[in-house]
Amino acid sequence: MTELQRLELRVLELVGSINLRPTLDRAAELGEVLVTAKGSVEHGQWLPWLKRVGLNDRSARDYMTVFREVGNRQPAANMTIKQFLVYLRETRINGKRAEREQVRAEVAGRLGKLPESLTLVHKDCRKYAWPVLDAVVTDPPWASMECYRWLATMAADKLRDGGVMLLQVGTGYMADVLRIVTDAGLTYRWTLAVVYAEMRRAKPTAGRYLSAWVPILLFSKGEFPKGDAIGDVYTVRKEREGKQLHDWQQPVVEPLKYWLARLVVPGSLVGDPFAGSGTTGVVCRELALRWVATEKDHKAYEVARGRLIGDSSRTS
Repeated sequence: MTELQRLELRVLELVGSINLRPTLDRAAELGEVLVTAKGSVEHGQWLPWLKRVGLNDRSARDYMTVFREVGNRQPAANMTIKQFLVYLRETRINGKRAEREQVRAEVAGRLGKLPESLTLVHKDCRKYAWPVLDAVVTDPPWASMECYRWLATMAADKLRDGGVMLLQVGTGYMADVLRIVTDAGLTYRWTLAVVYAEMRRAKPTAGRYLSAWVPILLFSKGEFPKGDAIGDVYTVRKEREGKQLHDWQQPVVEPLKYWLARLVVPGSLVGDPFAGSGTTGVVCRELALRWVATEKDHKAYEVARGRLIGDSSRTS
């Protein structure tokens, strides 16, 4: 009998002995056998092998997770696999949340002055006296059409002739936002796409769509600026930036750098009414653009300010 055959028999024995509410100890033992077996199964044969022993891939991964984690945890002795996996997910989420809060506190605590080209105001965007702008680049709360209506009116009023707006929007809200902005007097020019190379969503968007991209709508006030051809898709690896600084932080530094560098000239004034973690400010500083932004949430304002101070000290 080969080692793999021996492992197969042991899996069958363990699976047969696990009842509807399996104990963690028995599940961990099965997970250990599966981890060992996976290293022995030929490439491409793992799923067929699992089928032969009466397991699907999801169940096998759950058992292997229990094996890897149960020795490092002290959950209740009678906890079921499902309860343990829920406990494990909650523990990881809480750990990431605590790590993020620590990072946010460190960034928000940075002292110093922003570069002269960057202006960040702790204020509701609707109560700020916006200057004439060359561009508006922002990411409003996607579900708030009220925010988009205000933004469309502000951009139509404050953008100079020939100015542009790059507006992030949820895919499901595109039609409504397009109507709101064009009704305000701006001209729709194109849809740019930030594509996530490794997007993973637990639930489909709008009930059935597994979205792996974020649209950025491009508008202009009056004549669209002429220039070289611009690619409309930019692929990023989402995990490189994550959401360490803001709940809705988007990994768009590189895409925005690419598009803004081709749509506006150095020295242009870019407005961002929803500054969030200050991503647009980072982009503007790197492109020698002036930036004026508002953020009404005090913690987000402090984080964005600290981020820009930190970026300034590292790159100046």
